Amino acid sequence: MKTIQETIDYLSLLIDSSQVKKELRSYQSFVSLLKDLQSKNLTRIDYEKIEKQLTELNLTSNSSNKYKQIKKAKRKFIAFLQKTFAFITKDYYTGMYMSLGISIGMSLGVGIGVAFGIPKGLVFGMMIGMFIGMCIGLLLGNMQDAIAEREGRVLKMKSKNINS
Repeated sequence: MKTIQETIDYLSLLIDSSQVKKELRSYQSFVSLLKDLQSKNLTRIDYEKIEKQLTELNLTSNSSNKYKQIKKAKRKFIAFLQKTFAFITKDYYTGMYMSLGISIGMSLGVGIGVAFGIPKGLVFGMMIGMFIGMCIGLLLGNMQDAIAEREGRVLKMKSKNINS
């Protein structure tokens, strides 16, 4: 693969030849990701880095399970985009901050719950701490996702609805 468009064309061939829904969704989301990258305001050097990475992924190699190969390549490619260009997937920060908030909230809830008694206080403390931590994480994550959206760093990976 040399260019983004050649990769899109190759994945489109795979879409046309596949009948399995999960494969179609995976290929279509990869195509959507690549088309979104084409619309980003990147420099020529950035596009060269992206195209070099696509070449290194070796998507056209003959493998026994093309779906697994493409799925793994898509994960590597997204990790490359996150590391190199600070692009993120939709709701990236929301998920990250929510899980962090839940874990911190449960830890604090255990400490508070012990003060009210071991059996019931511990359970209620954990529940309340988890709820509060999740809410705070959701709020902070949504704020960070909104900032990333304004900066144009969110990758759009839509897959078309498949009715077959």
